[in-house]
Amino acid sequence: MQPFRRGRVLARLAGSEADLDRVLSLRARAFGRGPGVSDRDGFDDLCRHVMIETAEGALALCYRVLLLPSGAALGQSYAGGFYDLAPLAFWPGPVAEMGRFCLDPAHADADALRLAWAAMTRIVDGAGAGLMTGCTSFPGTDWRPHRAALALLAAGHLGPAP
Repeated sequence: MQPFRRGRVLARLAGSEADLDRVLSLRARAFGRGPGVSDRDGFDDLCRHVMIETAEGALALCYRVLLLPSGAALGQSYAGGFYDLAPLAFWPGPVAEMGRFCLDPAHADADALRLAWAAMTRIVDGAGAGLMTGCTSFPGTDWRPHRAALALLAAGHLGPAP
């Protein structure tokens, strides 16, 4: 993906260890890690890391994308380590898994979100991925406070019937 801009924000892929350090720092803050605690895991070296930066160069948003050759490889994904994705193994073409989506509240900007999704579209289209996966976290273990979000997902965002 070539870098591109919308308004005052720029989308690009992390291209250096320094870029990845910035991504990991934002992720650590977003996921409540203490100072000096890394959010790095074994998937980081396999993924593309999208960075959305402000005109001043601050990292406003980041996420990672893992491209897999087919549904048969979903067991090797981050979500595959937590969920049974075997029912999607039939998927014949490329799959994109999005994860670790983090927005810095100090730089919340509608254009940053628009650009993040535009970058994901470019990556998905460029890879020819016909299926996107991922997982998210809701705080706590009681599902009731998240009823509306879960209902929205169930109503319109379920995976393929098989």
